[in-house]
Amino acid sequence: MNDRIQEYVGFLSARAFEAPGPVDMQTRNPDKPGYVVCVDGKMATWLPQHVFEADYQQSGRLGFEHALFLAKNGKKVARVTWRSGHVICGPEGLMMITRTGQRLWRPTHADMLATDWRTHDA
Repeated sequence: MNDRIQEYVGFLSARAFEAPGPVDMQTRNPDKPGYVVCVDGKMATWLPQHVFEADYQQSGRLGFEHALFLAKNGKKVARVTWRSGHVICGPEGLMMITRTGQRLWRPTHADMLATDWRTHDA
């Protein structure tokens, strides 16, 4: 896989990489900054840099509000600093899943203020 491709989160979870855009017919600038955005492994579109960066945050740099949104929508999330385990949203609330089992989880103030949340692929 391309080393430049990174995980980003917005209203959709997508993979993207920086790439110059198509020739802008008004300015004829082939180096217009932007991102190629892939959803579900397929190239979805090219977005200008200002549009993409207003709507997406790179995974690993997410705030708790993004992590909670993702967990509520079925994704596994974790903090970059955690060695193992991840959080999901279960019927009783937030659940911490580790190698030894699962339990209800309550975020600390530090967890809620952290900006190192990421999606958890494993």
